[in-house]
Amino acid sequence: MSKQISIGIVEDHTLFRKSFASFLSNELNYQMLFDFENGKDLMDYLQTRNKQPDILLLDIEMPVMNGEQTLVSVQSSFPKINVIMLSNYFDTMTVSKFVKLGAKAFM
Repeated sequence: MSKQISIGIVEDHTLFRKSFASFLSNELNYQMLFDFENGKDLMDYLQTRNKQPDILLLDIEMPVMNGEQTLVSVQSSFPKINVIMLSNYFDTMTVSKFVKLGAKAFM
């Protein structure tokens, strides 16, 4: 059996977040570690736990701590986490900006 890929989701739209987390939880190759509605909750979690996700699905627009602030914090403190940005914005400038900040992909 191959290693499960651990995933975390940070997205303020509850229905999308919970649905996506439920979908991934049913896949054998993935382990859902957490889902949060903002970056502050994520950073509080990461700073108090030993287990980090392999992949973090991160929304851009969120209350409290947005995706840009969160990505910068994650890359600074937890550089081994692979971040995939989630957004409706898919223009070249936005994608380029987040890739330069350390995002591995854009969805």
